[in-house]
Order: sequence, then structure tokens, then C-alpha cells
Amino acid sequence: MRLIRILFAVVVFTAGTRWLVAAGASSDMIEPHLLPPDLIFRHAAEIGLTAAQRQALERELGELNDATRPAIERLRRESKALAELVGMDKPDEAAVLAQLDKLIDAERDAKRARLQMTLLAKAHLTLEQQAKLHSLKRAAAAPPAATDIQSRVAAKLERVKQAAERWKEQGRDLTRVREFWSKVEPLTQSGQWEEAEGTIDKALATLGESGPTPPQK
Repeated sequence: MRLIRILFAVVVFTAGTRWLVAAGASSDMIEPHLLPPDLIFRHAAEIGLTAAQRQALERELGELNDATRPAIERLRRESKALAELVGMDKPDEAAVLAQLDKLIDAERDAKRARLQMTLLAKAHLTLEQQAKLHSLKRAAAAPPAATDIQSRVAAKLERVKQAAERWKEQGRDLTRVREFWSKVEPLTQSGQWEEAEGTIDKALATLGESGPTPPQK
């Protein structure tokens, strides 16, 4: 039951996120300050969340969930109703605008619940814990930087592609090269970059391109 209530907190928070911009609030300005419940519990060990803090957050988030559940269900219902009205071939303007007003009311409650969750979190977490969570949140949102080996793999793949094109124009057999090529993608997807690079090196050797990769211009 406790897990279900925590998961519903995530639903409430996500619903509030979805409609944050609808009433004119700037998500770019507000988003950096929000602390989603799943972020807190997922990184509980990293931020040193105590048993007392966890118990208080679970209890109060659960109470907020119970109070907010009707608003979230209403949000979904009003959104669906508005979509059905707008989707008609000849929408009735008065009916659409009236339904829009209902949806905006539901959105307000969802956004309010989302902000309340962040206020609850900040009330129970130390400044150090909050700073750590914001750092983890930014790191998760940032695009991953390519490592040296990933950059090498990308450069070598381009060399294989160019050499294979030359072989194709010359009418040469690419069967062996295709065998190597088919193995590379599964290796990169599973994070086996060293194995992928070794496979590409074999393809380059087959193509007579086993020298060092030229520096990028």
C-alpha cells in the first residue's frame, strides 16, 4: 500500500508538470526548483535520507495523494471531454469554451498539488540534501558527453562506411565486412565499446584501412 501511494505521488507530480504551462506559468523558470517524489526516494541513499525523513515524507505524500486523487481524475476526464468536443467536424464554440473553463479549473488543482509536493520535500530535507538532489536532477537532464572510446568508434565507423562505398563502386565482395558491421550495433547498445572497437578494427583491416584514424578537421 505504501508503494502504491508513492507511485501515485509520481502520477500527481507528472500531471502537474504536463499542465504547468497551460495557464501561462513558465516551466523553464519553475522546473529547476521542483523536487519530484521519485527523485527523492530513488536517491535516498545518496542524499542520506533518514528513516524519520522517509516516514514523514511517505505519510504526508500519502495524505496529499488521497486529497488530490479526485482532482487528477477530474483533470483526465475534462481533458478527454475537451478533446472530443474539439475533434467534432463542427464544434460548438460555447460548449468548447465552457469545457475549457472546466479543464483550467482541474489544471489549477493539479499544479497546486505538484507545488505542494515540493514544499513538503523542502520542509523535511536539509539544505545539503536539497542541493544534492538538484545536482542529480541536472545531471540526469544533461545530454551524456561522448567518451574518448565512443568518439573513436564513431570516427572508425565513418571510415568503414567510406571504404565500403569504394569497394562497392569497384564491385568487390563486401560479405565479410557486412558480418563485422552486423556485430557492432549490438555491442554499442550494450555498452561493450572496447569489443565494438575491436570488431571495427577487423573490418578496417579487411578493407585495407587498418592505419590510425586521421585527425578530425
